[in-house]
Amino acid sequence: MKFLNDADLVLWNMDKATYLKDLRQAGFEVPETTFLHQTARCGSAKGLTDAVTSLDVCKAGCPVVVKPSISAPAKLTHLLRDPQTLSDQDVTFFDHLLSAKLQNSLMAQAFEPTIANGEYSLIFLAVLYTATKVVDYIEAKFGRRDGESVVAYARIDGIMGSTDEFALMEVELIELELWVEEHADPRRREAFYQCFL
Repeated sequence: MKFLNDADLVLWNMDKATYLKDLRQAGFEVPETTFLHQTARCGSAKGLTDAVTSLDVCKAGCPVVVKPSISAPAKLTHLLRDPQTLSDQDVTFFDHLLSAKLQNSLMAQAFEPTIANGEYSLIFLAVLYTATKVVDYIEAKFGRRDGESVVAYARIDGIMGSTDEFALMEVELIELELWVEEHADPRRREAFYQCFL
């Protein structure tokens, strides 16, 4: 298997429990996020529900987004509108999580109301390389490979938070989803892929 991005970088980027924590510690704006590790040990939907609702981010009484720390876009993502008073839909979600035998961490992230205004996806390709703070941080963390950037491509998702500061939601360095396949014209879609390759 050939990676365009550095293999160590890809491994780091697989789990939000790793890279979001690193980015927040480095000073990047990331919504308040708590991780529940070893979810399989909760044993039952009730145990999982109790473990999640006891997290600090859930005690504030504000809406919280819950999702696996390793997942495809929006897969198994759920909004707890009131973490202290769960609805039937919330309970069903936790039942589903347990039956899916989730092996990785579960993350609970403070819901950012400004998401209603849309999420920005900043896409960086090595051929159009533009230095940003996030890409600079990754370069510093992983160094360079044979004098070349370890970042061949990146999609950095975020929103303008309530403080008008860009809040980092996700850094995607694996299987970059550009939503090009939704384009109606297959010739244009193929031309885009050829330019990238």
